[in-house]
Amino acid sequence: MPMPMVELFRGGLLESVHVGDAAAVDQEGRIVARLGDPCLKTFWRSAAKPIQALLPYISGAVGEYGISDEEYAVVCASHFGEEIHTRAVLSMLGKAGLSESDLSCGIHYPFSKKAANALVSAGAKPTQLHHNCSGKHTGMLMTCRKMGWSTEGYFLPDHPLQKATLDIISEISGVAKNEIGLGVDGCSVPVFYLPLDAMALCYAKFADPESLPEKYREAAKKIVSVMTAYPEMVGGQSGSFTTELMKAYKGRVFAKNGAEGVFCLGVPAMGLGLALKVADGAERAYQSSVIGCLDQLGVKPDENAALNAVRDVKNSKGDIVGNMKPAFRLDFEKEGPAR
Repeated sequence: MPMPMVELFRGGLLESVHVGDAAAVDQEGRIVARLGDPCLKTFWRSAAKPIQALLPYISGAVGEYGISDEEYAVVCASHFGEEIHTRAVLSMLGKAGLSESDLSCGIHYPFSKKAANALVSAGAKPTQLHHNCSGKHTGMLMTCRKMGWSTEGYFLPDHPLQKATLDIISEISGVAKNEIGLGVDGCSVPVFYLPLDAMALCYAKFADPESLPEKYREAAKKIVSVMTAYPEMVGGQSGSFTTELMKAYKGRVFAKNGAEGVFCLGVPAMGLGLALKVADGAERAYQSSVIGCLDQLGVKPDENAALNAVRDVKNSKGDIVGNMKPAFRLDFEKEGPAR
């Protein structure tokens, strides 16, 4: 069952508690540390994007269309709809002979307040380019173009692209295809329902690509490389915890958030993957829960990094009125069975 994960104090008094579960796993699938139920099943949401980004690379689409490293990072992103992101998506579409009209991710205002306000001030409306998943969708469309698959209905579960994606996720996670639940994500593509330790295993294998089947190794190395080299392309130039986390651990941690309180990361130096779920889906609990886990695993941010496990709570004037902090101790396993 979910355990207390993050506590919020105001005036030194406890006000709120977020509960959750977490699993830290090595590349062999052994659970290294846990909180609550490490086998809790939940939807992977956008934390699956680095694994979904394998297909554009191994299909040859990234090489065929001359996709730059910065652009490839956006394929892994839940981007903030800033100009650097929309420009990258438009560039990739053009290189593959595609256009915005080929996207089927939907439309929402940019996550970046600055970018959203700029649209409003200009009397303009957002387009599919601003959708946080437009990079992932562009990667999918490029793969279809390269493989000779129809781009029509590329987001449907019975399309060859989505079937191939499910095959990859099953192979790397070690979960049989018929045991992976499917739903529809916010951007209309299939979303995968599987245990936290299976999600963590995928990140552990990316952290140690030699543990992957040979056909995936080069792509996994590239994905980790572009995510850590261009963290602002994976999230945003301001306001993205995922971006700030990768900056604070400079190449030592690659990470991806998902909706509804899911967060995954890999630690290459340790060959370790971590997946956690905040039970109530609150993203405000990410910082304390994620950095709290990393601290307890012995992974520290750079000396001058601004992020830490204790996060200030401020009022509307910017005054500090409380804080959020980890409420847990990870349970470390002496030795567990591999998946």
